[in-house]
Amino acid sequence: MANYPIAEYYTIVPTAAKGDHGITAGEHILNVPQSTYTNNSFGQYCVISLVDVGLNLQTQSGGVAISLETPTLNGSSSGVNGGGVILSHSSITAVVDNGTSLLYYHTFTETDIKYLIPARPSQLKIRIFPVGATSGGIHLEDTGYLTFKFEYISAEAVNNLGNEVSYNPAF
Repeated sequence: MANYPIAEYYTIVPTAAKGDHGITAGEHILNVPQSTYTNNSFGQYCVISLVDVGLNLQTQSGGVAISLETPTLNGSSSGVNGGGVILSHSSITAVVDNGTSLLYYHTFTETDIKYLIPARPSQLKIRIFPVGATSGGIHLEDTGYLTFKFEYISAEAVNNLGNEVSYNPAF
C-alpha cells in the first residue's frame, strides 16, 4: 500500500497581496488565512511547493524566478544571496509585436522543489525577480495567480530524514 502525504492547496491572486510589499524590491507578503487549513492535527511540519503559476509578465523580456523568503525552518537563512529558495522560474515561450511594443509570454517550469517549513504558516513572503539578477524585483500586477501545495510531515518523519543524511568525515 502506498503512503501518500496529506496535502492542502492554497491559491492566491495578486490583488489579494497588493499593498503588502516587503522592504526588498519584488517582495510580496501573502497572508494565509487559518481557514485555508482543514485540520490542525495533520503534522508539525510540511513541505511547500509552487504547483501552478499564472502571472501577467508581458513586459518582462527575460526569465523570471520566484523564491520563498519566509517562513524558513528554525529561522535559518538559505538559498540565493542569503535569501530564499527558488521555487520556480519562467522562460519566454512567445514574443508578440502589438504594433506599439513587444509582449513577452512566459511559461513557468514545473519543478519537484519542496522546502521544509513549519506547518500551517500564517504568512508567506515571496520574491519575484529577473533570472540572473542580484538586485531588483518585480511587483505583481492585477491579474494572475500562484498556487502553493502544503504536504504535511510528522516530527518523527523529519527526524528520520535527518538520521538518513548523516555526513561522514572524508579523512
